[in-house]
Formats: sequence, C-alpha cells, structure tokens
Amino acid sequence: MKKRSIPVLALVVLIVLAGVAYAAVTGGLKWYYDTRFDYGGRLPQDVEQRIQADIPQSGEGNPLANVTITGAAWLGKGLDIDNPDSETLDINIHATVKDPTKYEMVHGMAIDVDCARDEDERREHPQYGDRADEAWLWAYGTHGPLDKVMKDPTKQLLLFGRVSDSDLWIDGAKDVPLPIQSYDLLVDDETGDVVVFYSLRFSNAELEALRKHADAHGYVKLVYQSWAALFVDEAFAPEGETGMTTFSIKLP
Repeated sequence: MKKRSIPVLALVVLIVLAGVAYAAVTGGLKWYYDTRFDYGGRLPQDVEQRIQADIPQSGEGNPLANVTITGAAWLGKGLDIDNPDSETLDINIHATVKDPTKYEMVHGMAIDVDCARDEDERREHPQYGDRADEAWLWAYGTHGPLDKVMKDPTKQLLLFGRVSDSDLWIDGAKDVPLPIQSYDLLVDDETGDVVVFYSLRFSNAELEALRKHADAHGYVKLVYQSWAALFVDEAFAPEGETGMTTFSIKLP
C-alpha cells in the first residue's frame, strides 16, 4: 500500500483497518482483545471483569455523528514490553452517523487525498489508471475512486475521527497531557459505524497525578473531542465539526 500523505503524530502509533465485522461494534473491548490486539498473550485472566461498561457521560456530542463512550479498562502493569511498569488504560468509542439518508460515514484516515499524482508514482502504481489525480477511498475491504467504493455515491461522504493526541484530556485540566500510546480507527463494513480505540500508558507518577483529579469515589472525568468533516470536491470541508463528550471512569 502506498504511504498516505497524512501526518501521524510522533506520540501516536496508528493502526487502520479498512473494514471490520459487526462484532467490533457490539463486542467493544472484549472483541478488541479477542480479535484485534491481545497484547501478546499478556492480558490478565480477569480482563472481562476489568472492562467498565455503562460509562457515565454527557455533553453536546458532535453535530454530524452520535458519539458514545462504550467501555474502558485498566489492565494493570506488564503489558508494555518497553515500559513494563506502566499501567495500561484502554478506551472504546463508538460513532454513528446522525443522518444516514444524507451522509455515508467512514473513518477519518480512509481517504488518500493525493493518490499517484506524479509520473513516478503512476509508474509505480499502475492500478490508479486514468483516475490517478482523484482522491481514493480505502474502505469496506477495498479501495478506489469514491464513486466506485462508496455504498451510495449519491450521498455526501462524512469522515469521522482523526489522529490527534489533543482530542482527549482531563476535565478541567486540558493543559495536563495524557500518555496516549496508540490510536485505532475501524469502520464497520455493513453499517458504516466507526469504532475508535485509545490505549494509554501511565507511569506511576502520571497515575498519581491523575488521582489528584478524581472525586471522593475514585472516578475521574475525561473529555473526548470528536471530529467529523465532509469530503466534497476533492477536499475536506474547512475545519470540520467538533463536539465534546465528558465521561467518567473509575481509577484502579
């Protein structure tokens, strides 16, 4: 696959899958651990009991997508080979398009905006043919010009989710950086729902700093800033739309 011309933040390791089964939406973190990323067999035996469901949340959401925090799990230490003393926190986010009659939604990394525009790239990637100057969509297990890949090309293409380490923060302490290790974006083949997985690694000092923001019951509030943008006439709509979802997770 040709390298996409989209910047990836140094603090974020991105893994993108073109399409996933519906189980990714319904299964959440359990599906993620069983199917997508098992931490090399280092998961604790009681991983299912560690998953926090029914996450308390509030906020205006996103104007273009319904956003739900569906799960969070503290997995303990020893999962990160490079930082075995770090504490792992995984967060699962689920987004659905608000107006499916008007928009078709995929994840924000599904667009290849430049394809093979120069002669060298065209020789290297002959599959682009005479449509090399167009943006291509990588979704539903395939790729090609938008009108060839979209389920309904008469709809507007809506992209949800971006690579950013500034879209997740502590409520009331946005200037305190969170140790985001990886960010995973997936789109459901059938529904177009987007699933986002954050994985964070807290050192002992970072975890103790996080505790200072917890309430008397040991819960801390985080804020997720969702991003969605239309892709029209070979370009993203300026700025896109953002929305805030505040949610609470219990500390370990």
